[in-house]
Amino acid sequence: MDNKEQLLEIMEKTISSLEVNKDSIMSLIGNMQSEYEKKKQELIDLQIKIPLMMDDVKKLTVQDTEMRQKLAAASEDFSETGRIRLHKTYQQANEIHSQLLKLEEVEDSLIKRRNNLEFELKRNQFYISQAEHMAQQLVVSLSYLQTGISHLSSSSEEENNNNNQSAFSAQYMSFLKSIENEKLHIARDIHDGPAQQIASAQMRVDFCKTVLRHDLEKGLKILDQLKADLASSLTEVRNILFNLTPAPLEKMGLKGSIENLLNTIIDSEKTSTSFRFELCDVIIEQGIETTIYRIVQELINNIKKHAQATQVVLSLTSSEKYVYINMIDDGIGFNVPEDLKEFSNGQKSFGLSNVYTRIHDLDGHLKISSQIDKGTVFRIQLPV
Repeated sequence: MDNKEQLLEIMEKTISSLEVNKDSIMSLIGNMQSEYEKKKQELIDLQIKIPLMMDDVKKLTVQDTEMRQKLAAASEDFSETGRIRLHKTYQQANEIHSQLLKLEEVEDSLIKRRNNLEFELKRNQFYISQAEHMAQQLVVSLSYLQTGISHLSSSSEEENNNNNQSAFSAQYMSFLKSIENEKLHIARDIHDGPAQQIASAQMRVDFCKTVLRHDLEKGLKILDQLKADLASSLTEVRNILFNLTPAPLEKMGLKGSIENLLNTIIDSEKTSTSFRFELCDVIIEQGIETTIYRIVQELINNIKKHAQATQVVLSLTSSEKYVYINMIDDGIGFNVPEDLKEFSNGQKSFGLSNVYTRIHDLDGHLKISSQIDKGTVFRIQLPV
């Protein structure tokens, strides 16, 4: 068995082992998500029960106080009738006090359980995120190994092109990683946006049923807020669908398409924008033009979601060999990692991970300057 055959055998065994591990991780993620949903539903139920329990405790506390006052008044009557009334009042007061103690104990246990659930849900969410990232890396590694086997099993003519194969494999792995990051980006957008809002709406509906039985006006206010939350969820869904649609470059051109993206900032955030577009004397390939659009789209989405900016300045300029994208905002800023390669693993930010990957795939350059509460500057150079 030559070295090539040995390498193929090792890679096949590795792939087989990784496939088993991938299935195990996916099953684990499924179980974790199922457990997470159960705990979340239990928390929703507790958030409805606890206020009702608190109301019952308040009512019994009032009754307990009243009975103590009656007991004190009855103890001043030393007649036979007074003695009988005192005994009867004592029994009633003791019964109410016992009920109060039991309710307070139940209330305390419910509150402790609620606090524990909130902590567990945060911890579970972190573990699920870590497991999903591990699964993503595993899928990319599997795809890379499978591609490597395909190349190793190819003809001798292809074997003479090791440099080309290596370059292709690197590009293919980057492409797969980009796809996985996009999928996780979409999943995170749905989870953090519409999914959370709908879960909150579901909780409000259950709570509203209880409130309406006791306070119509308060119940109607909750319904108004529920309507606003659902409208916000619909807007989030439409934004996600808009981001998934093909870039409207053929109909609107690059300038018009980016102006349309900037308008979404004005509509949703009441932020003023400035746009400078000077690419008239340079011919840009369609693929690079699409990449420019997607990069700007990610930067704008990042501003909308996180920056809290009141002013945004965007410029697209060019030289004979390069296109330059400069994006400046006066938002809250963030801590920029010393090595921007940290964005490539998708843990820092899915959006900025996609930006980094797109720029890196074109052999471009990215520079980020940002300070907390002093805004952010993105400077991007792409070869054309």
